[in-house]
Amino acid sequence: MSNISRKIRKSLQVNGLLGTFQLTVLQPFMLAKERKAARVRNAIQKQFDSRYDTDTGGVIALSDLSIEGEKWLHGVRYAPTSPERFLECLALLPLDKDAYKRFTFIDIGSGKGATLLYAADLKFNKAIGLELVPALHEIAQSNIAKYEPCRNIGTSVCGDATEYLFPDAPLVLFANNPFSAVVMEGVLKNLKLNRYEKYFIHENAAYFLVKVYAVAVLRPMVEDAVCRSYAGQ
Repeated sequence: MSNISRKIRKSLQVNGLLGTFQLTVLQPFMLAKERKAARVRNAIQKQFDSRYDTDTGGVIALSDLSIEGEKWLHGVRYAPTSPERFLECLALLPLDKDAYKRFTFIDIGSGKGATLLYAADLKFNKAIGLELVPALHEIAQSNIAKYEPCRNIGTSVCGDATEYLFPDAPLVLFANNPFSAVVMEGVLKNLKLNRYEKYFIHENAAYFLVKVYAVAVLRPMVEDAVCRSYAGQ
């Protein structure tokens, strides 16, 4: 199946016929905006990758990748979170830096594993990435091996996030808008099985977690409402 055909199929599945038509009309304007944002994002990650010989950059559509099954239809393209943005998101949590060592950090839809590297620098107890796409998972493994602070605490897990059993430990979870609310609901149901202290940062979200599943929303939220998070026992 061609790349264009895969994109059309995904849009029809997620947005319906009318939504797909509207997106087609807006596509030239959206592409121009996305390319500008991609240039800025790639420039930031290029500095990081040049310094540490890693590969975290790029904006990659899932339709460009080989993925088995239908879950990719609910996924969102790969685009890394910058180190600065990551720190801004963590600042939302009522935790000081010394508290991170009690927590396992988990990135849901971790891609190439950039946030795992950042989390290792902050002395989290463990850093785990959940990634559906084998090609991105393999790059994440390579990045973990290259980044010394992450070698002993970092792990990339390739598989369906809705089937993942979260560890019995305090958790800080992060998601950079990895997939639709339909998939996120399955993830949150599994997360409820964890009875430890936990916090969830949802960046660039197209939906509120509180609407997906019964959770309490943390305050304050950043001014542009890009980072959204919740805590639960």
